[in-house]
Amino acid sequence: MDIQFSKALGSVNTLAFHEREYSYHGVLATGDDKGQIALWTWVHRQYAVTEEKVRWELIPLRWPYFRARSGKSITALKFLG
Repeated sequence: MDIQFSKALGSVNTLAFHEREYSYHGVLATGDDKGQIALWTWVHRQYAVTEEKVRWELIPLRWPYFRARSGKSITALKFLG
């Protein structure tokens, strides 16, 4: 799967996925080598009626959600709750 993130992000090192039945949309958190965490959601679109492939588009919810003061790489993420 080819996922395009914002060019303002560094190299994505880690991600965490959160989806609950009661939430309006799922959330994907990414952490990069610049010490930034971004929150995303997604939609799927089929661009042509005859095309069988569906493309997933990431929509930024909040970027940057967090920026480490040291600027060190984010290497692990976990949703709680």
